[in-house]
Amino acid sequence: MSSDAEYRVDFAASAIGTSMWGTISVAPSLLVSVFGAPALEDGDVEGLGSYIFAGPAGKVGTVYMRANDVPREEILAMQPSFWTSNEPEDFHVGANSKTDADLFAQWLVSRVDGASPNHSSKRAKWISIEMFLSSFMKASPEQGSGE
Repeated sequence: MSSDAEYRVDFAASAIGTSMWGTISVAPSLLVSVFGAPALEDGDVEGLGSYIFAGPAGKVGTVYMRANDVPREEILAMQPSFWTSNEPEDFHVGANSKTDADLFAQWLVSRVDGASPNHSSKRAKWISIEMFLSSFMKASPEQGSGE
């Protein structure tokens, strides 16, 4: 599969069957400048907002931010300032498979990195679930060693 596939924002596309395969570190304001406003009411009570992308051959990719264990009223209050922030945040990236997620993430990183010279010092970074888990396991002391 080629990494030069094109995707487009399509909030009507179905994200059913997608799951998180990694994260992309990028400023929320950059996502807004490249792709427009996110869906703020996406059905996730802990969601700060999301994007659904339709790609080639019916592929779907998602980018979303969750505020776990934060009351909905606080989430609604923080949404406006969150989406104007220039500080990178770790957004979840979803797709139907690891291969689909890797291809979508490559496209996503290339789009946000090439979008604005104002953000050039804060390049987007894709971290696959394997890299995340690997770094997590290295950082966590082993449990149950009996010592």
